[in-house]
Amino acid sequence: MVIEECSSRKGRCFATITLTYDEIRDIANGLYYLSKDKPEYTGIKDKCKVVFDMVKHGMIQPETVESMSKKVGVKDGGDR
Repeated sequence: MVIEECSSRKGRCFATITLTYDEIRDIANGLYYLSKDKPEYTGIKDKCKVVFDMVKHGMIQPETVESMSKKVGVKDGGDR
C-alpha cells in the first residue's frame, strides 16, 4: 500500500491510497470471513467486494449485486 495523500482539514478527513491486486483481494477475503461472525462488518465487506470485482473483472459481478440486494431487501423482477 502506498499513501498518496492524507489530509485532516477541519470537517473533512481523507486519504488517497494505492493498493495492489493482492492487497485488495486479501482485504476483501478477510472482511468476508470476519463478517460471518460479526455482521456489523457486512457493509464494508460489500464495498470492498465491489472494488475487488472492478479490479479483477472490470465490472461488478452478479453474485455481489445479489448479495447486496438481499441485505437491503430488494426483490427480483421489480421495476426500478
